[in-house]
Amino acid sequence: MTMHFTPSSRKDLIFPKHTCLLYRRPADRIESTKAFVREGLALEERILWVTADIPDPSSPGAVQEAFGAPIREGQLVVLPPKGFVLREGRFQPRAVMAFIREEGKKALESGWNGLRIICDMSWAIQGFAGSEHLIEYEIHLGELLQARGLRILCQYELTRFPPALLLYVITAHPHIAFKGRIAHNPFYLVLPPSMLEMPPKTTLELWLAKLAESEEARVF
Repeated sequence: MTMHFTPSSRKDLIFPKHTCLLYRRPADRIESTKAFVREGLALEERILWVTADIPDPSSPGAVQEAFGAPIREGQLVVLPPKGFVLREGRFQPRAVMAFIREEGKKALESGWNGLRIICDMSWAIQGFAGSEHLIEYEIHLGELLQARGLRILCQYELTRFPPALLLYVITAHPHIAFKGRIAHNPFYLVLPPSMLEMPPKTTLELWLAKLAESEEARVF
């Protein structure tokens, strides 16, 4: 799926402030990354891309070609997961949020219109110390993102994360991107009885089916 979108104003935004991408195919993560970055480039925002797939720094033209839009110097910064989430060798939610807050402030002071972050969340299941605080981080991240100019896309691969953890991940995000569409999350901050009465995998599939059927979804 290819996105051809040039936002002319904030009203045209596709990605809300705190969005969770749920995907099974790597191609879906790639397309969501392209869409999120292109939107940020068009809005002249600074972009922080947290990924283990670090582009070759000697080929800036290849990176620019991948996103199909000109990238100004310093506009796109790529960080490995360890450089983003680990402080003193462990994941500390408050320290990471302080880093995001400071980077957002720097972006505005440098003349950018905001800071958007794309984060491949696979680091959370790689055994880093402190990873058990993931859901706490996601919930409080929503509060931090109310600040001006901050926006984040959290990318979760459905086949790698335990269903029980994914249910809590879903409840921590006000918007969900799934199968090329973004919609308001009806399960945001909700712990329905079904989450306790049925196996996590069954509940997860029911939730995904409902998210896929949302009539309010926007295509990206």
